[in-house]
Amino acid sequence: MSAVYGAEEVALGRRVALKILDPAFARDLADRERFRREARVLAGFDHPGIVPIYTAGDADGLPFFTMRRIDGRSLAARLEDGTARMPVGDTMALLAALADVLAAVHGAGIVHRDVKPANVLLEGPTERPVLIDFGVATVGTSDHSRGEVVRGYGTLEYMCPEQALGEHECDARGDLYSLGVVGFRMLTGRLPFRGTEPRELIAQHVARPAPTVSTFQPDVPPAVDEVIARCLAKAPADRWPDAGALADACRASLAPAAIAGRRRLLGGLFGGRARAARSGVDRSRMRR
Repeated sequence: MSAVYGAEEVALGRRVALKILDPAFARDLADRERFRREARVLAGFDHPGIVPIYTAGDADGLPFFTMRRIDGRSLAARLEDGTARMPVGDTMALLAALADVLAAVHGAGIVHRDVKPANVLLEGPTERPVLIDFGVATVGTSDHSRGEVVRGYGTLEYMCPEQALGEHECDARGDLYSLGVVGFRMLTGRLPFRGTEPRELIAQHVARPAPTVSTFQPDVPPAVDEVIARCLAKAPADRWPDAGALADACRASLAPAAIAGRRRLLGGLFGGRARAARSGVDRSRMRR
């Protein structure tokens, strides 16, 4: 529905991202209002994980707004750039950061409804995640509110079951499902559900139990498996209660991986229990 350009705001001498509604949609009052709604939603945030908006207006009959220009690439580009999957530590740290962003979004009564790798920009050398494109977001009053329903469908590969069914009761927990699909893709190099027809994808999201990450990557820590599996629960009530709880779980899941890595390192250094005992290493400390 729109195009984004790199541009310069001449009066202030700064580089910006310029988003303009496609002329094909500009004649529809609902589409124009939806585009302006996105600008208003972004204007309500002051968060490092959400791109700030600078100005908004109309030019030659087309609505536009300008945003801070993000130097980096999308998560989708990173995953498609010869990377079959990402390391567990990198994945869970990124998911935790995105869950923090969603906590701020949901706390403002907004449900994004289109969380996917293409809508995550990785900024700068640290690749700090920035969530973009609130064009199909709903606006409500609380984390689990019904919200204001707008036209727009999200992306089927990452869509929660209730959204795929067209239910208006798609609340903040739908975004957690979508983030779980993102995590599954990062950890395994594939999507949990695949199909060539929209109806086939919808049926899988709605009725087929999601595979676990360990089905494709047996070496992932059980805690990581649990984090993603709970995100992908069919019923919203069975998912993480909110984005803050998911962020905490993502960070906590890194501890078992770190311990397992430390055990492997110690095993390699000391040649197992017998050699460790001979060298005077406290086995109880190794178990920790």
